[in-house]
Amino acid sequence: MLVPSSTFNRLYIPHATAEERYQLFYGGAGSGKSAFVASRIVVDCFIGRNTLVTRQVASRIANSCYNEILKAINRFGAGKFFSTKGGEINCLYSGSQILFSGLDDVEKLKSITPKKGVLTDIWIEEATETTYLSFKQLDKRLRGISPHKKRITLSFNPTDKNHWLYTHFFKGRDINIPLHRDRDILMLHSTYKDNAFLSQDDNLSLENENDEYMYTVYTKGMWEEQRGRVLQNIIIENLAGLEINKSTLRCGLDFGFTRDPSFAILLSYDESTKRIYIIDELKLYGHTNDMLAQKLSIFARGCMVYCDSAEPKSIAEIRRMGIRAKGVKKHRDAIRHSIQWLMQHTIIVDEKLSEIQKELSSWVYNADGCTKASAGDHGIDAMRYALSNDMQYRHAFISG
Repeated sequence: MLVPSSTFNRLYIPHATAEERYQLFYGGAGSGKSAFVASRIVVDCFIGRNTLVTRQVASRIANSCYNEILKAINRFGAGKFFSTKGGEINCLYSGSQILFSGLDDVEKLKSITPKKGVLTDIWIEEATETTYLSFKQLDKRLRGISPHKKRITLSFNPTDKNHWLYTHFFKGRDINIPLHRDRDILMLHSTYKDNAFLSQDDNLSLENENDEYMYTVYTKGMWEEQRGRVLQNIIIENLAGLEINKSTLRCGLDFGFTRDPSFAILLSYDESTKRIYIIDELKLYGHTNDMLAQKLSIFARGCMVYCDSAEPKSIAEIRRMGIRAKGVKKHRDAIRHSIQWLMQHTIIVDEKLSEIQKELSSWVYNADGCTKASAGDHGIDAMRYALSNDMQYRHAFISG
């Protein structure tokens, strides 16, 4: 099958046949790195390569990597050469396969094997979600005799320099050089400027980002210095297709009016995996309690709404309007305890929720060791209220 070069961004074309064992395609949002890796996987099927595609959470694969590969097949007009069955993509021309698995339980990887030959490639999408242990387990899966050199491809937006990806691959190298090739490692940096398939609106939304952290990581695609950020375990991704069990939903509300907003957070908490999914936000100025209750009746999806108990009158009013509201009693160590608890969890924020993203990225320790959020902390407080029962700190209790 002949693939026209016009279907690839020029930056990636020289690396379509790269053979380094470890290949890192990283950089800013909208740089086309995932589309390139998916396209290369499709082309490689025709020469007999078998690929395992992974993300940390299995449920995220269908709406990201899987669809990206299907789009590449359609873009090449190669549909007649492929079949899909049971979450697999099979190449009818060569017999090779594209398999998919989450890394929620790395032990299940031991049972994954293609029907013909051995695994030659592993793609780890959103690799910053992945633990070092998962990476090492995947590395061990690439074994067996094959005419093709084995490869692990990692694609991601860099986060901060405390991440294992930075210390394992980047530390000691000049990170200002966009291309590294040494020993058995290829690392290529890209940004939206390298993607010829973005619209002008796409470009402007990235160029006009005002938050310093977001601009550094998602526009410039660079590693960020820690600079005292409170939480280092935050992932930004598209949660549009997230399957949610209603029992995992939590809603928190921080009251406000004119100078300070009312801010509500809707999230899903998975205790078994210690993952918090922030799926919606509601930031309102100048809303009376009846107006607020009207919005919450839809936003909260019938959940209990946990609020600051310092507002008993407001809580009573929105209760009368049908909102299941409870007050969260604070104690003097509430913030410190919340931080310690949240540090033990991964926080995944829907990419469309700009307000809570800004708050979380600006939540830092000041010179005195106290916490502050330059972008405000109303959303953070709402998130803490929503999770107050789960935190189970000794002196906190729910009123009403």
